[in-house]
Amino acid sequence: MSDHNPGDPTAPRPSGEQPAVDALSRLASLTSPPPGGSSIWRRREAVADQAEAPPAAIPSTTTEPAAAVADPHPAPFGRPNAGTIGRLSKVDATELWPDAAAMASWIAAAPDVIAEQLGSSSLHFSVTDSNVLIGTDATGARVCVVCETGPATDEGLGILLRVAAVQDGGAVVWINGDPSDPHRAAVSWLNKSMPPRFFLIRVSGLRIDGSASAPAFDLLVRPPRTTGEPADATGPDARPPAANGVTPQRRVDDHVSEG
Repeated sequence: MSDHNPGDPTAPRPSGEQPAVDALSRLASLTSPPPGGSSIWRRREAVADQAEAPPAAIPSTTTEPAAAVADPHPAPFGRPNAGTIGRLSKVDATELWPDAAAMASWIAAAPDVIAEQLGSSSLHFSVTDSNVLIGTDATGARVCVVCETGPATDEGLGILLRVAAVQDGGAVVWINGDPSDPHRAAVSWLNKSMPPRFFLIRVSGLRIDGSASAPAFDLLVRPPRTTGEPADATGPDARPPAANGVTPQRRVDDHVSEG
């Protein structure tokens, strides 16, 4: 009979007999990492995490500017964005020039703005210290401009009458900030009664948001246009001929209502 005790792992075993194996201890040794190391499962998980992670951004050494980000809500074709549209406001002519003499000096330096209103190719004025400009157009005809920054006054109308009394033909221009209906009717009557051609222009200022103001000229009354036919001074409705010998004929766009 053998002295071997199966319950004692330290007892000597007979030759040829295999030692008993503790299955739970062996399984724990296979699944637990050794001290100071890592298991094969953790190494595999680390490799999988590195594969799924995005590549690190490589710092750029170029100096090219970054591409502009596209607008997610672009404006329709042909229409600017609302942020680029300013607001237009109107101001009085008194905010453009301190007095009428300053306006006359400005027009003498920029006569094209008045030549456009008169339909002339060019105008030339002499610089003056008053509110009245005297000059000539491209044909050599006399042109007189009376300037007022505020509302139309009877004094300005009186200057027009004095100029018409001494100026034979040509053009007489009255520029003011706010002509009344009686003054418009007076200029229209002068066009029917005297040889010079009379123009009435309203001036104001325009401003976009907080920008500097710019003058705006509106032609309110102009002389009647001519037909190019010889004047007939024998009929009951005969009218005085114009300076060039033709009869002026009124058109709808010649002037506004005479009040």
